[in-house]
Amino acid sequence: MRKKRIFIGAISLALLLALLLALVPASAAYAVATTLYVDDDWQIGAPPYDEDDDGDNDFATIAAAIDEASSGDTILVAAGTYNEEVEVDKQLTLTGDVDQPSNVVLDAGGSDNVTTISADGCVFQGFTVQNGDHGIYLDNSSNSTLTFNIASSNREHGIYLDESVNNTLTDNIASSNSKHGIYLDKSENNTLTDNIANSNSKHGIYLDKSENNTLTGNTASSNTEYGIYLDNSDSNTLTSNTANLNSKHGIYLNGNAGSNDNTLDGNTANQNSEHGIHLDRSSNNTLTSNTANLNTNYGIYFDSSSNNTLTSNTASSNTQHGIYFTNSSNNTLSQNTVSGNSQYGIYFTNSSNNTLSQNTVSGNSQYGIYLSNGSSSNTLTSNTASSNTEYGIYLNESGSNNLTGNAMSGNSYNFYVVGTSLAHYVQTIDTTNTVDGKPVYYLVGASGDVIDASTNAGYVGVANSTNVTVKDLTLTKGGQGVLFAYTSQSSIENVTVSNSYYGIYLDNSSNNTLTSNTASSNTQH
Repeated sequence: MRKKRIFIGAISLALLLALLLALVPASAAYAVATTLYVDDDWQIGAPPYDEDDDGDNDFATIAAAIDEASSGDTILVAAGTYNEEVEVDKQLTLTGDVDQPSNVVLDAGGSDNVTTISADGCVFQGFTVQNGDHGIYLDNSSNSTLTFNIASSNREHGIYLDESVNNTLTDNIASSNSKHGIYLDKSENNTLTDNIANSNSKHGIYLDKSENNTLTGNTASSNTEYGIYLDNSDSNTLTSNTANLNSKHGIYLNGNAGSNDNTLDGNTANQNSEHGIHLDRSSNNTLTSNTANLNTNYGIYFDSSSNNTLTSNTASSNTQHGIYFTNSSNNTLSQNTVSGNSQYGIYFTNSSNNTLSQNTVSGNSQYGIYLSNGSSSNTLTSNTASSNTEYGIYLNESGSNNLTGNAMSGNSYNFYVVGTSLAHYVQTIDTTNTVDGKPVYYLVGASGDVIDASTNAGYVGVANSTNVTVKDLTLTKGGQGVLFAYTSQSSIENVTVSNSYYGIYLDNSSNNTLTSNTASSNTQH
């Protein structure tokens, strides 16, 4: 009786398993990734031959192979020219010739996109895509990989990511397209590495409202407008990219709301026809170890941009200024090298509350560090301004700045302060600042002070003071040898000033006494 119950139980279990298997679709029970083959030499409708001579998985067009394929399959495409538009709407791997992508050409004949990928997790590699609206178009695709493709001669963009996330683009060439080489529109968390986007009719790489993307080792050069352009795009990381010889800027951050919180590290933006790196209305960006040399206008240019940090960048041999800030505040510049520019090294106009520390500014054809037009409340600490053709540090109509530990040497005129109101002369400048190794004495609101030979002063400025005596000094190579601004009842005695822009300069100062002074070989007076 016991054996009979065991036998009946076994039959019941077998029937249950059979029923469960019957409910499982055949495709799920037996699904295995398949490799399909495409060769344009095979004739549509003729029996093709593959390695095992069964012809089951061989196709003359890529579109036919995609129609037949299931998600997870691989399609291998032989060398040839395929005059078709390819739409990938399932998870597939399409492989042409990753060593010679020019051997496998997809040509849309001037209509629509060459390749559209709307599925997730696709791989598209080793193709040349040309003569479409876009070469490769990712439409709401995620986790796809594009690698070793050439996207050229398309009517709009070479590679276009539209609301696509977490994709990887590596070693693609997107050049000579009628708009952008690589275009990301509202696309996030994508990684672009070692791509080339040159000679496009607009921008090389263009991010529009796209965040948290990583661009590393890409080249975007010789484009008609910008090399790399971030438009209203935040929190992107650009590392070791090259953006040279573009007709406008090398790297450009802009937008109505600005492009904010981006990181630029180790990029090169040289020989561009306007600026190397330009930030417009963009804040909280970090620029480190970038090179912006030999540009026609400015090396690094900030307009209406605040709270940015520039560290260890090089901006040299530009036709105008090395680093230029206008209408920008609360930025920090440290350890940058700015040399050999045809006008100013570091130039601030109408820019306040910025911090400049440990920058080296040398060999510029006009001024080293120039603060102008109401650039107030800036802090300059431990900067070196040397061998500039005109001024080392020049404060023009800019008050309430704080200077500590700056070294000015070998400039035609090491230090110069000038203004049109008392506020422009009110500065905090201590004797740790030096001109040709001698301390700068700059007194504001002083009374009864004496500056004489024992001080070894190299420059003397006195503002809003009374009863100050300056005597027994030899001063040279200053914007002024001695400056009295809004100062009265004071004296200058036995002072020799030579080779300065002005010898002894009095601005809105009265009832002062000048005795036995010599002012010779100065540029003005």
